[in-house]
Amino acid sequence: MPARQTKHEFKTCPRCGRLFECKLNNPVHCDCARVVLPEETMLAIQERFRDCLCLVCLTELADGADLAGAGERGASGDAPIG
Repeated sequence: MPARQTKHEFKTCPRCGRLFECKLNNPVHCDCARVVLPEETMLAIQERFRDCLCLVCLTELADGADLAGAGERGASGDAPIG
């Protein structure tokens, strides 16, 4: 049986405006799986942003940075964080 090919998607981070490769469809490689965030932070991200955040922003938030990033576009919604 051939290996299943996974397509990744390029997205723009709604917090900083950086282009990044989203691997949500492959949880083993997803950046979200690499960063440990407190539940409170994850909920705040879900409330404020409609789409995935880049690894840089996820890491900054894990280190206690403010949710508002330098290039934030003010998106809101309840989409996944990564």
